[in-house]
Amino acid sequence: MECSWKGIYKGGEIEIRASTLQEIDEQISTILKHGEGSASSKLLANQVQIPQLEGATGCSEAVRVALGSEWGRTPRTMAELQQMFELSALFFSAGTLSGVLNHLTRSGQVRRLEKEGRWAYVLVR
Repeated sequence: MECSWKGIYKGGEIEIRASTLQEIDEQISTILKHGEGSASSKLLANQVQIPQLEGATGCSEAVRVALGSEWGRTPRTMAELQQMFELSALFFSAGTLSGVLNHLTRSGQVRRLEKEGRWAYVLVR
C-alpha cells in the first residue's frame, strides 16, 4: 500500500509518497535538515497526526471518530477516509463506506462539501 503526505514547502506544495509511514517520516526529516528555517517550520506546522481508531466498533463509529479528530477538521474525501482506515488496519468496502457516509449525511451528523470535484465530509459539531 502506498502512503502519501502533502504539505507546504517554500511557498508551494510538496507531496511525498512512500510505501510506509516510517519512510515518509524519514523523507520529511531529510527535507527539514536541508530546508531553510522558515520553510522548514511551515512544513512542520502543517503535519497532522493520523487519528487512533482502535476503539471503533464499526464503520459508522470509525467515520465519526476520524472526522471528529484534528485530522478530520479538514474536509476529507471518501478515498482519504479509506486510506486512513487502512493505515489503522480497518478495512471497509467502498460500498459500505459510501452507504455510511450517505446515512450520516442524511441524518445530519456529517456535512458534505465539494472538494476538487469530489465530495468531502466534515463532522457537524
